[in-house]
Amino acid sequence: MEFALFSDYEQIELYDVASGALLADHWAPDEANPLGELFALADDAVAIWTGVNAHVVVTVEVLAAPAPLDADAFAIVAECSLRSPSGRLRLTCPTYGEHDGDRFDVPAGGLRLRVSLTHELLAAQFRTGSPFPLRLQLWPAPPKPPVVVKDFGVPANAEPTDGRPRR
Repeated sequence: MEFALFSDYEQIELYDVASGALLADHWAPDEANPLGELFALADDAVAIWTGVNAHVVVTVEVLAAPAPLDADAFAIVAECSLRSPSGRLRLTCPTYGEHDGDRFDVPAGGLRLRVSLTHELLAAQFRTGSPFPLRLQLWPAPPKPPVVVKDFGVPANAEPTDGRPRR
């Protein structure tokens, strides 16, 4: 599935359709979410940092099991968990109306979300005026802490070479 929406405040949001979460209250690293600069996590909703205030094209893949990791194709790959009690998610922008956004079906219950994006693609899209590409992959899974799989081209388990602390 492919959806186009505006990434306002450099983020997009994904909610269970019955969620009442206010994701603005969840943007900060803490013990439960050490990746608070990438994800704002509520139990049944997640805001995803995109790095752009622009239109984005989001490819969504709903899977039965984790997809093979293809992190080499992306600059940033991160994962988090969320719940969808209803089995239906809403992909939206933080400034859209409360019930606006694109809806799609997922397995009801716990889900793992893998977010993949590439800054080089984002930069190329910016120069051409095309929407920015992102990929979301979701599959049934028990809750696990959020994790950076790959950050700006460096796998999360590699030693940093640029002086930045690893998340």
